[in-house]
Amino acid sequence: MVWFRVTLREKPHERWIGANVVLDVDGDPSNGTAWWGANKDFKFDRLVSVWCVRVGDRCQGFVGAADADEVASGTLGDGSGQGVRFAIDRERSAFVVGVPRDTLGLTAQGSRLVVAVGSALFFNDDVPGDGAATLR
Repeated sequence: MVWFRVTLREKPHERWIGANVVLDVDGDPSNGTAWWGANKDFKFDRLVSVWCVRVGDRCQGFVGAADADEVASGTLGDGSGQGVRFAIDRERSAFVVGVPRDTLGLTAQGSRLVVAVGSALFFNDDVPGDGAATLR
């Protein structure tokens, strides 16, 4: 598993949260699908999405992973989660996503990523806002 921990400025909302882990896994920043968030210059090869709304004591929503071609065709994954795990750490104001390494399809040392956190109901923040973080 590869774990992504995003620390938020404020505690996650009580009823909804979401995150997209947007990855350039092949190490080539010039190919892939353009990210539609605020960081529009970033191009990705793989997208991991976790969106949930609290209903009673459960979380309902979508967990999935898809490559750039699937995303371009409107498929964000099959919804099975493909082994993706997540946790909302309200005490530490964090959102944690775990993805099986083979689901990510990492092919290059120093793959790049952007994480978008928010909800499907409100605007999201891209981290970083420009460029990309490096996954080592």
